Amino acid sequence: MRRSPSATSRPAPAASTPWLRELSEEGLIEEEAVIESGRLRKVYRLTDKGWSALADALDVAKAITENMLHIINLAAERVRARSAQGTRKPCVPAEVLNHLYRLEETVKRLSRALEERACREEGS
Repeated sequence: MRRSPSATSRPAPAASTPWLRELSEEGLIEEEAVIESGRLRKVYRLTDKGWSALADALDVAKAITENMLHIINLAAERVRARSAQGTRKPCVPAEVLNHLYRLEETVKRLSRALEERACREEGS
């Protein structure tokens, strides 16, 4: 039986190569060779264009997350209202809501990282 990959698992290097090549060709990342523990490793860093693209993607993710949370909260309010009238039992999609809250936290964390980077660049 195969286990599903966890959030911390890494793809095999061969699976990442086409994706990294594409990001590099688009100018979103740059590759640097470093020696770590006596081994040559490739390290990839976002370029300014990459940081800008990430910021744009985060704006989109934030908007989507906020809209999804708003829709779910509206649905939950309607279910609660019907429940109060005795027409339905309360049924809030807790699992979906929990996933969205985690997504929202991830988007906030990445947004803070981008803001911190912008502040460091302004200070230098």
